[in-house]
Formats: sequence, structure tokens, C-alpha cells
Amino acid sequence: MKKLTVLLLTIILIVSLAGCGSDNTASTTEIEGCEVSLITGADGLENELAAETWECVERYANEKKYRQAIDVLLADNSNPYYSLREYRLANYYNRIEKADSAAYWAEKCIAMKPLCYSPVRILVSIAGKEGKRDKQLCLIDEYLKRYEKDPLAWEDKISVLRYEKRLQEAIETCNQAIELFSKNAKFRSLKEKITEEIEK
Repeated sequence: MKKLTVLLLTIILIVSLAGCGSDNTASTTEIEGCEVSLITGADGLENELAAETWECVERYANEKKYRQAIDVLLADNSNPYYSLREYRLANYYNRIEKADSAAYWAEKCIAMKPLCYSPVRILVSIAGKEGKRDKQLCLIDEYLKRYEKDPLAWEDKISVLRYEKRLQEAIETCNQAIELFSKNAKFRSLKEKITEEIEK
């Protein structure tokens, strides 16, 4: 009964998110002891991962078994407009130090959701591990040109500038962020800390 309820809720979710019809059938496969249920639409394409599959991915991720989580996600052929799969693949590949695969999936996610900062942040992380600070700043600046209202992107830019001891630029970036996010006390606090660093 529980599985039937989960399946019905998943189908409703798919219909609302992906515009799929009601001609859906469930298929199940085993991946390293984890039952993976996929919902297959009338077009023969597998849509969103079923609820128990997401639970499986979450469990592996929580246990830091990223390779197993990747295998589950790769077995899914989701709706091409649903970018969570691509983001998680990028994230998990990054965690197991597979930079090329992480970048590949992050780029795919960015192409699907260009205003989402999370996959850009994975590319920023990869560039940081490679010691490419200018590339980090370039990636963040390119994102901010598309969408300047993500405070995390501004925080990351300030962090990179601080790491590089480009403190005056970091102050200027704080000022820009304070203008955009007047109610966010974090940027004022960062500015105070950087000012203290300059005055030392």
C-alpha cells in the first residue's frame, strides 16, 4: 500500500512538473542492492526519479557513498528539463575528485538552468582546487552578469578576493553587495573584517 501511495504521488508530481500524461508505467532495476524505480511516460522516455530512488540517492550521499549515488543517477534517463540529476552528478563527481566529469555535468546543468548558481559554484570549486583564482573570479563574474541577485555568488567572489589579498577590490565588492542586499547584515560584517585586515 505504501509503495502504491509513493508511486501515485510520484506520478502526480511528474504530471505537474513535466506535463506528462497519465499513460505512465513503473519499471524497477537493481543497482548494488538498491531498488531503483523509474517512471516511464507514454513517449517511452523515463521521467523524474521515483520517490524511493531519491531516498536511495540521499541515503548513499549521507553515507558519503558518492560512487553508488552516481551509479543510481546514471541509471536514470530523466526529463531533460529537470536539472537536479545533472546537478547532483556534478556535485558527487566533484566530491570524489573527478574534475572532468564534475565539470561536464555542471555545464549541462548550467545550460538547463542558467540562473542557478549551484552548478557554477561547482566549477568555481574545481578551479579553486586547481589554484586558478582568476578563473574562479571569471566564472563568478560571468554568472553575476546573468543574474546578480544571488548573495552566495557575491560571498564567493569576496572570499576569492580575500584569499588573493586583493582587499580593496573585496571592499568594493562588499559595497556592491550591500547596495543589492541592504537587509543582509553578512556583507556589512564582511566589510568590517576586511577593513580590519587592511588596517593591520
